[in-house]
Amino acid sequence: MDFTSALYLGLRHAHGELAAWRALTLGKPAALAATMANRQLARQLAVLTGNESAVLAPSTLHLFWDIFAHLASRRKVVFFADSGLYPIARWGLERVETRFFPHHDPMALRKALARGRGKPIVVTDGFCPACGRMAPLDEYAAIVRRLGGSLIVDDTQALGVLGPQGGGSCRAHRIAGEDIMQISSLAKGFGAPLAVLGGGRGMVTRFREESLTQVHCSPPSEAAVAAGLRALTINAAGGDTLRWQLGQSVRLFRRLARAGGIRLTGGLFPVQSAVNANAEGTHGLLLRQGIQTVLHRPKSKGSPCLSFLITAAHREWEIQEAASALAAAVAETEKGRQSNVELAIHF
Repeated sequence: MDFTSALYLGLRHAHGELAAWRALTLGKPAALAATMANRQLARQLAVLTGNESAVLAPSTLHLFWDIFAHLASRRKVVFFADSGLYPIARWGLERVETRFFPHHDPMALRKALARGRGKPIVVTDGFCPACGRMAPLDEYAAIVRRLGGSLIVDDTQALGVLGPQGGGSCRAHRIAGEDIMQISSLAKGFGAPLAVLGGGRGMVTRFREESLTQVHCSPPSEAAVAAGLRALTINAAGGDTLRWQLGQSVRLFRRLARAGGIRLTGGLFPVQSAVNANAEGTHGLLLRQGIQTVLHRPKSKGSPCLSFLITAAHREWEIQEAASALAAAVAETEKGRQSNVELAIHF
């Protein structure tokens, strides 16, 4: 059983399920040519996320690498980023001077902005799977708007999963405009390896005209675009049902884990992390039973953490077996730890 995939809606796009394309790539930079399918997908994503316009890119790294330098070159701006920001957005911010403020703390942001000069560009994730909460985007937006700044949201985790029709965090908060930019990968919720930048029509147009990656990089492959179009077709027809199934699976896993004495973080989001578990020992025991989980180190550089990534494709019996195996593995590792402690005391 695989609990390591972030394909939250369970969408997998086999080649035979995709619309045909004449060429995988046109051999031209994105600024010179966009296929009809590319433009169609960008329009549909703009509507889904509640934006006036959108442009596609091969990855969020392309967009983050580009957008920060693009904004910094236009006027005197100061960048402020949520301390919980996902690494890919951080990599883009390495190109500009950035100040960080405490995670999901609008008051701290206000204080930081009061000490700064220039127009603020605030960067945050729309949703944080580590704490299981949406960022206070409406408060962030109100703060930057009073100072003539902008808000950039990495909404990769939320797109396809949260908000009306899976439209993401900005749509859930009903915020949009020329001062709101939304960057998302479709590789998680929608299972398509490409990214989108959405926002006001003027902002997106300026980005297209001045973007370096649009000039020097190819657009997403036509296979990726075809997968994106298929994902949005499925989402329109049955996305709400898939999100309901996903929510039911997460609730079931949390309920069974709690009954087994396991505390989880993540709220009702598909990424569920065990708090009171010997992560490395539990991960090994589960793996020997054929249950794949994610062993990782949190941003705080603390002890390793064990996470289950749940998708709409998981069946009820898989959720039940995984929760039961988790409780048994935690109990076994705890028993072993106690034995080692007693042995050490004896000697």
